[in-house]
Parts: sequence; structure tokens; C-alpha cells
Amino acid sequence: MTPEQRESTWRQMTPDQQIDTWKRLSPDQRQAVRQRLTPEQRDAIRQRMQAQREANGVAPGRRLSPEERRQLRDQIYESNRVRPPHAGKNNR
Repeated sequence: MTPEQRESTWRQMTPDQQIDTWKRLSPDQRQAVRQRLTPEQRDAIRQRMQAQREANGVAPGRRLSPEERRQLRDQIYESNRVRPPHAGKNNR
């Protein structure tokens, strides 16, 4: 397939098909696609994705620091240790 044929096929896909196709690409294939994009195309994609996230009510989150992740793991571990297994379920 030529790049023009691939682009035409991509444009005919539904958004769900595009997402599924993108997810099936290997990291190397994704990187090759990204390298062929112009800065303007990359910026347009970035803006479109940001608009979709905002429309879906997904706010950009912040990553936890290693210390925050450790504290969260400790809290989860502690809460699971304190709570007996199958608490609140009927024993049959």
C-alpha cells in the first residue's frame, strides 16, 4: 500500500476503527508514523485529542511521585490487611 492509499483508508475508518488499528500497531510502527508527520499535523492531532478529552470530562491528571505511590500502596495494603476476607458477604 502506498502512503496515499493508507491515508485514504484511514480517513474512511470510523474513530473506533482508527483507535483499534492504532492500538494494534507495534511501538516501532507508531514511531515510524509519528516521524512522517509534520509539526503542524502533530499539533493538530494534539489539539483534537485534548478537545476530545475535555468534551468527555477527562481532566489532565498529574502523575504521582514515587513517594506518593509508595504511600498509596501502603494505604491499600493496610486497608486490605485490616478488613477480613469476604467481609459482608453471606456465607453459603
